Amino acid sequence: MGPITVGTLLVGLLLVAGAILAVPQGPSRTLSLFFTMLGVLLIAGLSTIGTGALLLSRLGSKGAAPVPAAPAGGTPPAGPAAVA
Repeated sequence: MGPITVGTLLVGLLLVAGAILAVPQGPSRTLSLFFTMLGVLLIAGLSTIGTGALLLSRLGSKGAAPVPAAPAGGTPPAGPAAVA
């Protein structure tokens, strides 16, 4: 749970910084847009990566046990019957 908490706090801090710096004009507005868009980019990127990982893991399920293969040699095919 540690990495999830740290990641959530990081994205939250970026969004809060964007909200705090929001003013009508000036360089603070540019920084506000930067921090807000960086937070949104992180959310979108990490969500995409997480969704892909979930799908690749088949939703976290374990597959069925493998079925053992038949022996490679097997029995030879029956030939013509011997005439006595």
